[in-house]
Amino acid sequence: MIPRSFKTVLLAAACSLAGLPVMAAASETMVRLFAERTAMVRLDTQCRLFTAEERLGLTAFTAQARGALLRAGESDARVAGLERSARDAASRRACTEPVVATEAGRVRRAFQAWRTQMTAVYPGTVRNWQASRAGVDAWRSWQELGGGVRAGFLRTETGAVFAVEGPDTSIASARLFLRDPRRLGPPSAGGRLQVPLRAGTISHTAAARRAAVTKVRVEAAPRAGTLLVFADATTLAVSQADPRDSFEVELVSRTGAVRTVVVEVGDITAAWATAAVR
Repeated sequence: MIPRSFKTVLLAAACSLAGLPVMAAASETMVRLFAERTAMVRLDTQCRLFTAEERLGLTAFTAQARGALLRAGESDARVAGLERSARDAASRRACTEPVVATEAGRVRRAFQAWRTQMTAVYPGTVRNWQASRAGVDAWRSWQELGGGVRAGFLRTETGAVFAVEGPDTSIASARLFLRDPRRLGPPSAGGRLQVPLRAGTISHTAAARRAAVTKVRVEAAPRAGTLLVFADATTLAVSQADPRDSFEVELVSRTGAVRTVVVEVGDITAAWATAAVR
């Protein structure tokens, strides 16, 4: 017998974890969103329901839902258990069941609505990700880090790239430092721009130095400054950073002066997806 509600099935699966309380830290809505999105990723693997861009968006916003649970204080083990339960529930559905087509249609409509949204703000604990498809310049999502410095994702002909830009034209290079969980383990929820110890990080050096690209209007000239662009491998690593974490970026001038800024990871997957999806 096919249950009446796919959502009910997933929520029931998510709530059946080895006797653990369902709402230890997160709300029922957060649990439901993560379960639904995880299940649809699994069903897409089985049934090939979505286009490449729809799949990218779904994957990114499933990661966002996972991050919301972690940032609310749920443990890694518990979130992994929720993920297994949702996948198991989805794997028992047949691709031909009407409820699968119904839920896939709902995901497509949500994706199209998000895709046509021109601007968005993804709140963090201290810093927000701002996103825009207005096309004023190449920036699609970014954080303002103070002193005119911003970091985030640019849209290029080949996809999204992570970059840092500052108003100082003497900036020669940049490095960022991402947590190595094999050395330090996962971060704790609730940290306010708390960065990992340098000894437990992996450093990434910017691959290219260019003139700043930020504009105030489409027809305006870019502001004075320097843009440091990181390689695709760094962009991938940044987009997959733990949502509870923050990381440092060092900007090094030609004279050797170093300025350090901090990026809050937060909803970085949503910020990345805004730049990755046309």
